[in-house]
Amino acid sequence: MKKNIFILFGLIFSSAAFSQVGINTADPKATFDIIAKDSRGTSTTPEGLLIPRVDRERAESMFGVAISTLIYVNDVKTGLQKGSALNIDSIGYYYFDGLYWVKLNTDSAINPLVNIYNSDGILTTNRIVDQEDKTLTFTGTRVNSFSVAGDTFSVDAANKSIGIGTINPLAKVDVVGDRFGIKRSAGSGSWDNLWFDVGSYGPSINASGAENGIDFKVGANASGTYGDGNQVLTTVATMRPEGNMGIGTTTPNVNAILELNATNRGFLPPRLTTVQRNAIPAASKPAGLMVYNTNTNCMEFWNSSSWVSTCAVTAPVAGAITAVTCASATNNGTLSKGVAVSGVTSVIPYTGGNGGSHGGQTITSTGVTGLTATLAAGSFANGNGTLTYTITGTPSGDGNANFAINIGGRTCTLTRAVIVPVGTIASLNCAGATNNGTLTSRVAASGITSVISYTGGNAGTYTAQTVTSTGVTGLTATLAAGTLANGNGTFTYTITGTPTSAGTASFAINVGGRSCVLTRTVAGAATPPSGSTACTANSFKIPFAATNGSTVSGTINGVPVNATVSYTNIISNSTSPCGQLLGGGYQMAANAPSNSRLKIKFDKKISNLKINTITAGGSSGHIIYFRNGGTAINPTSTSLSSSPCSSTLYNLVDNYGGLWFDEVEIVFSNSNTPGIIFSFCVGDVQ
Repeated sequence: MKKNIFILFGLIFSSAAFSQVGINTADPKATFDIIAKDSRGTSTTPEGLLIPRVDRERAESMFGVAISTLIYVNDVKTGLQKGSALNIDSIGYYYFDGLYWVKLNTDSAINPLVNIYNSDGILTTNRIVDQEDKTLTFTGTRVNSFSVAGDTFSVDAANKSIGIGTINPLAKVDVVGDRFGIKRSAGSGSWDNLWFDVGSYGPSINASGAENGIDFKVGANASGTYGDGNQVLTTVATMRPEGNMGIGTTTPNVNAILELNATNRGFLPPRLTTVQRNAIPAASKPAGLMVYNTNTNCMEFWNSSSWVSTCAVTAPVAGAITAVTCASATNNGTLSKGVAVSGVTSVIPYTGGNGGSHGGQTITSTGVTGLTATLAAGSFANGNGTLTYTITGTPSGDGNANFAINIGGRTCTLTRAVIVPVGTIASLNCAGATNNGTLTSRVAASGITSVISYTGGNAGTYTAQTVTSTGVTGLTATLAAGTLANGNGTFTYTITGTPTSAGTASFAINVGGRSCVLTRTVAGAATPPSGSTACTANSFKIPFAATNGSTVSGTINGVPVNATVSYTNIISNSTSPCGQLLGGGYQMAANAPSNSRLKIKFDKKISNLKINTITAGGSSGHIIYFRNGGTAINPTSTSLSSSPCSSTLYNLVDNYGGLWFDEVEIVFSNSNTPGIIFSFCVGDVQ
């Protein structure tokens, strides 16, 4: 058996004379040469080289490992990623480099090839790229193709722009931030620099180390590079650190805030006509202001009271007075809060005028703001006189508007009262009112309002008002006192009371000089109120209708109600033998046949109908029918009175309520002898 194994080993391994080992070959080509037994074909026998397989903990624990030792790590859940196993983070082949197991990267799902082209990463240490004579170029086509730390530095390859502080540069170089500077050197204590500040109150240009000031240089040539000999620059202006400036000189006189220097050019001041000159606001016209008057062809300057022409032989006398008395001013016109001023003046007296001129003035108000008092330029009288100030603008509120007068060397304070105007409006829209809540007949109103819009308010005041309803009565609409908007706004009316019936309640609104009629619908009560025990002044006592089919009228709680009466074999008898009837007496005619009838049709829904019936001997039976909209109903019958009034007569009074109805009909069952008398009284209407 040992002999056979030795023979087999000799067949598999061949050792050349030069200590080369071959497997499946007698002619090894290297120190160790392995040849597949079947290098071609469809054999299913596995072939290959199995490297020792260990887990991470085992690889981490190895000691005295020779450089280039190769292993296959098949489990990374054991051990720790530290020491020599620092790089072992996934299953795969690793070789030992003397310090660490190094992964053999393969482009596979387990160990993919990792580089900056397919993966993100973090530098573990500092890196230096020595380009020597080579170039490094990045190309791209997108906005923010290359960036450092977000918007710290961004290259917009799409628009060929660079952004600092932005990833979307809007210029060739776009710097977004509060400060941008240029420094001569990076060392500490270097003050020769120029920087731009962009603060919340506006930008500024700053220079330090500029002992000789800042020069503004201009060159006409368009060729050359920055600072080379081809660039010929001329200093056109200089700003000194002392605060003076020179144009045409690099050394402006220290006593001049501005020095203009030229031998072939002059100074050209603003050229204005007299009208344009006079339009300069007096409030912002300082003494010393100079213009060239193109109407007079003269230089002119403002001496704080008048324009002085340099063409004049002598300047005019500056106006002066000894006193100005605002408290004695004559005030014309009225100032109202929120109303544009028109035709308002104040005439202020003065004394001791010297006949000199003044330039007028414009003064803004304090206290109540929004106003200006303007005095036209003119001359003082020799002695006493007056100054007329015209007031314009729109007062911001009510109270006192104060104007600080300073003219002719004297001062005082002019005070004008600003009142709240009486409210006026341009239009009032009752038809478009917003109505809140529901009104129901015979139910006390609660939480009911109507909001009516208006236009053209003058910010004035209006008084409270209460308007009573017509149509459906019993209601009031109340408006609290208030102040109009300066323009469009609304009035809110609160409606209270108890509507007497269903229908339309109307309110005649009159406010701010405009009027309209507000209407509110009153719904009928679902259930009639409980009936009273007797007819009252607010009840409808139905009179006798002299003609069959005629209409009689009355009111119920102030609501007009019409009743159409039709009958057969009915006569009038209003002389009741049993006391006062409820209304007109309707008596059956003598020997009236059966089915004789009496019908009353109302134009509104009614309830609590009281029927007085007086019966006598020989009277026959009858039936009372009630209908609502043609449908038969059965209201609740309540007996109010039932008593004999003589030996042959009996008096009955019944109330029919609990439901609304609009028709009652009495039909006699049999022929009838005279005797039954009916009268009617209606207590409630829907």
